[in-house]
Amino acid sequence: MKKVLIITYYWPPNGGTGVQRWMHFSRYLKELGWDVTVFTPINAESAVIDTELLHLVNGIKVYPSKIWEPFDIYRKITGKKKSQRIQTGFLQENKKLFSLEKFSLWIRANVFIPDAKMLWIRPAIKEIIALQKEEQFTHMISTGPPHSTHLIAAGVKEKIKIKWLADFRDPWTNIDWFPKLPMTKKTIAKHKYLESNVLKNPDAVVAVTFDMAIEFKEIANREIQVVTNGFAFEDFKNFTSKKSNKLLVFHHGSLNADRNPVKFWKFLGEITKTNEDWKNNLEIQLVGAVDISVLQEIEKNGLLKYLQVKSFMPHSEVIEALSYATLCLLPLNNTPNAKGIMPNKLYEYLATGKPIIVIGPKDGDTAGVIMSFENCCVFDFEEDIEYLVLRECLKKGEISHDLSMFNRYNLAVEIDKLLQSL
Repeated sequence: MKKVLIITYYWPPNGGTGVQRWMHFSRYLKELGWDVTVFTPINAESAVIDTELLHLVNGIKVYPSKIWEPFDIYRKITGKKKSQRIQTGFLQENKKLFSLEKFSLWIRANVFIPDAKMLWIRPAIKEIIALQKEEQFTHMISTGPPHSTHLIAAGVKEKIKIKWLADFRDPWTNIDWFPKLPMTKKTIAKHKYLESNVLKNPDAVVAVTFDMAIEFKEIANREIQVVTNGFAFEDFKNFTSKKSNKLLVFHHGSLNADRNPVKFWKFLGEITKTNEDWKNNLEIQLVGAVDISVLQEIEKNGLLKYLQVKSFMPHSEVIEALSYATLCLLPLNNTPNAKGIMPNKLYEYLATGKPIIVIGPKDGDTAGVIMSFENCCVFDFEEDIEYLVLRECLKKGEISHDLSMFNRYNLAVEIDKLLQSL
């Protein structure tokens, strides 16, 4: 029998983009004949909780593992509350760090390698080896970040005979926030060593973008498979646009300083001064964590009166909110790895058929996907937004796209074929 163990840090009731990929793949693999067991922390630190996702994974066997993470100590040092989740991507949200905060960040960067989940690695390896005696898994999948999941799988692979697929949802040393951590040269070298080993040792390695696959191939000198992110068909099978008089600009997900679309806010500020339709009907809806620099730029351009910010919405409500959107905003990280960024929201935006504006490199992976869709446009980070170009995208309105290649079920079929080929 085909039996697979999936090692993932993110799992319902945790929410956010980190959960979506393997929450769906696990249940589709089960439909494809796999006996699926998920190995995940029972007390994981998560940016959001979305209990509505639990019904989607009913019937998936879950092995709950205990994990200890250093965030409670960090909160005591920084004065943060338990409800304030730790998000690495917002390392710059408070540039004036106190000395104790700087010290704790240095400890995080140079002691907790590869990440704050490192203390889970050894006990998890022991638990999985014990579990293997009962279950006799034929295959094992690790998905990261956090990349501690890959080190768990590597430790298991050393001790038992099992086929291992390593799935990378984000880069390792080339991720946007990596240079922001105050790492020593020794720490950076250790990360690169671990990254190289994890890329070389699995039976297969999967990346979610083409640029990432090229980068990993250069590191490991091996073929890297690309299985992109996507959307769940059932989330959109009854999707219909709702009528609204608003010009609603919608963004879902975190907006840190690197994703702050400065030129777009400038454009909106100018057009609301000269165009009565935009002036009277504009609404900006941001769902997710928003960096202070984004809010300052919005205020600078006189747009606060148009702004609505919601720190969290259950995923089902995000789909409902999208039905009212006039324009889906997709700013990419203005960082060296921008070409390889294909956010999870890209595919859900496409599934709505709504117009999309991407702020990012025109020769990047995201631009390569949407350039073929007439109601989508791309502007580079430093490029002024041309109203005539954006207006043409908006005039096209909602368009039905052939997105079968991004249907998560079809992507799970690719994973199934890859696992069986090992």
